Amino acid sequence: MFKHIHEYFNRKSAEWTIIGFLNECEEGTFRKKIDSYLKSLQNIVDLDPERKRKERARELLDAYKERPYHDYHVAREWEKEHKSVSGPSIHFHQITDSSVVGINSGSLYVNRSKRNHEEDDFKNPIEQITKKERQTKSGRKIPDYRELASGSSEGDDNASFDYEQPIIEEKTSAIHSTKRVKSSGQTDSEKYQVLDDPETFFNEDYTDDEFNTSPIEADLKKFKEAYLTMDPDYMWTLKTGRKVETVIYEFAKSLHRESYLHSFIINDADVETKSLFSPEEWKEIKNLEVIDRPKLDPCHKELLRKYTVNDIKKLRSLLFELFIPDGKEYNRNIHFCLDYINNAYRGILRLWEMDENPFDSLKLEGWFEMNVWGRLIDPAFDNLNIDLIRGEGMSFASSERKNIQRKINDHKKFGRKGDGVFRLHKGRLEFGAIEAGRNWEEINGTKYMSDSLKISKMLKDMLDKLIRECKMKENLVKKLKVIGILHGANRLQVLTIDHPEGYITRINRNNVQEVAGRLTNSKPLALVLKEVLYARSIIIATMDVIDKKDDLKIETFLDDSDDGYHTPPTNITTNTFTTPNKSRTKDMINEIKNSVKITIPRYDRQLF
Repeated sequence: MFKHIHEYFNRKSAEWTIIGFLNECEEGTFRKKIDSYLKSLQNIVDLDPERKRKERARELLDAYKERPYHDYHVAREWEKEHKSVSGPSIHFHQITDSSVVGINSGSLYVNRSKRNHEEDDFKNPIEQITKKERQTKSGRKIPDYRELASGSSEGDDNASFDYEQPIIEEKTSAIHSTKRVKSSGQTDSEKYQVLDDPETFFNEDYTDDEFNTSPIEADLKKFKEAYLTMDPDYMWTLKTGRKVETVIYEFAKSLHRESYLHSFIINDADVETKSLFSPEEWKEIKNLEVIDRPKLDPCHKELLRKYTVNDIKKLRSLLFELFIPDGKEYNRNIHFCLDYINNAYRGILRLWEMDENPFDSLKLEGWFEMNVWGRLIDPAFDNLNIDLIRGEGMSFASSERKNIQRKINDHKKFGRKGDGVFRLHKGRLEFGAIEAGRNWEEINGTKYMSDSLKISKMLKDMLDKLIRECKMKENLVKKLKVIGILHGANRLQVLTIDHPEGYITRINRNNVQEVAGRLTNSKPLALVLKEVLYARSIIIATMDVIDKKDDLKIETFLDDSDDGYHTPPTNITTNTFTTPNKSRTKDMINEIKNSVKITIPRYDRQLF
C-alpha cells in the first residue's frame, strides 16, 4: 500500500464508505479521521495503478466535496452520534497588538510580528489571522489556524484537506477574547490570559440550527407547495392507477440532495427514477408518443448512404460530384440540407487525411469545438431564424424563472449558462442548449451526470416558457419539444424534452454517436449527421407551433359571444427546482467580519 493511504482501503473498492472508514479509523478526533480519509482517497486517485480503485476514490471525493455534499452531511451526522470521540475546539482569543504564536489546551494564542505590523495595520482581522504562514520575532514559523485545527503543519505530505467544504453550513467553535498583561519580565505564554467569561466571536443571533440546516430544506418546502397546488384530476394517471406526480413526490420529499424529480422531470437514463416504477409502468412512461418522430428526408438519406465508403480517394471523388437530384439548379430553401451534408464530409475529410488519428487524449475541449463540432453542428442551423449562441451563453428562460419573485431593490440573477443556446433571432424564445466537454464520460460518470442535470433544468425552463407562450393550450403544448446536445471529445448525444401528460416533463435520450478518427464503415459519419438533422427537425416543428399559436378560427372570431373576457388558463407546469446555494468562501468571511467583536490596536513598541 502506498504511503499515507489508510489500511482501511486495502479491501475491495466496492466496500468503501465514509461511515465504514470513520468506524474503523483509530485517529483520536473527528477532524483527523476526515483528514486521513480525504488524503488517502486523493493519494489513491493520484498514485494507484488500478482503474477501479481510482474511479471509486474519485467518486467518494466528489460525494464529499461536490454539490450536494452527500457524504459531507453523512459524516456530520456520524460526528453528532459520536461526540465522545471529538477533540477540543480551537478558540481564537481577542487580539490585542498581537499575531499567532502558539496553541495550548485548545486555545490559539496570538502575537504580532514587528516586521509586518505596519502592513498588517491596513488589513482586517480576518486577513491577519488567516495568513498561511506567520513568523515570530525569532523567525519561528507558525502554521495557519486551519492547519492547527486539522493537526497538520509539517509540509505537503501532511497538509490538511479542505474537509469543511460547505463552510458556512455548520457553526464553528466560539472564538474567545484574551487579555494582554503588560507586566515586565513575563514570558510570552504568561502575557496572555483566557478570560473566565469571554465574549464570543459570533453574535448571539447565530444559532446551531441556522448553521446545521441544509440549504436544500427551504427548497424542499417549495417542492411540497408545488405538489399541493396540483389538480389530482390533471395528473398523469398510468394504466395501473398510480399517479406519476404522487409517486415522485412521495420519494423526493425527503431527498436531501438535488434530483431531476424535484423539478418533476423524468429522465429515461436516471436509474433512481426508473426504480420507482414497475417495468410495465416505465415502458408506458418512456414510449408514450404524443407526436410522431421526424423522419429523415429520402434524398438526404440517399446522399448519406452514397458518402458512406471506406476509401479516402473514392470519398473525395464523390464529394466533387453534383449532389442536387436531377441536375437541378441549387435552391437554398430546398437543397440546404444536401449542401450541409456535403460540406460536413468535406470538413471531416481533412482530419481523416492526416497521417495519425487526430482524436488523441491531449486535445482540449476548444479544439474539438472548432475542428469537429463547429463543422457538424453549427452550419446545420444557418438557414433558420435561429441564433446558436456559443461560448457560455446565458439562457433567458432560466434567468426569468430565477427572477420571478425579484423586487426592485434586488440584484437581477443570471440564468444558467451553457456551451450553446438555440435562440430565436432577435428574440427571447429558446429552443435548445448544448453542453460540451473535453472527454466523454459514460452514463455514470460524474461530469456526465452533472452536465445532464444542468442541461435538463435549462431545457425545462425553455420548454416552460414556450408553454406559457402558447397560453397553456393543451393541444399545442403536447406538440412542443426542445432539444439538448451533449458532446464530449468526438462523441455526441441528442436529448429531446417534452410535456407528455399531467405536470410531468420528460427527457428521452438518443443513442450516443461517434465521429471516427479514421474513415470507416463501422462508425459512419452519417449516423452523427442524422442526429444533427433530427435536432434541426425538432426545432423547426416547434417553431411552426409557436408561429401558429395565435391563428384565429375564421368561423367564430367575429361572434358577438366573444366579449374578450376569458378564464385564465390552468397552469400545467411546475417551476424548475432551485439548485441549493453553496456558500462561497468570500461570503463566509464577510459574514464573520460583520459579526466579529474584536479590535486590533496599533503596534505598541513598549511591549517588545
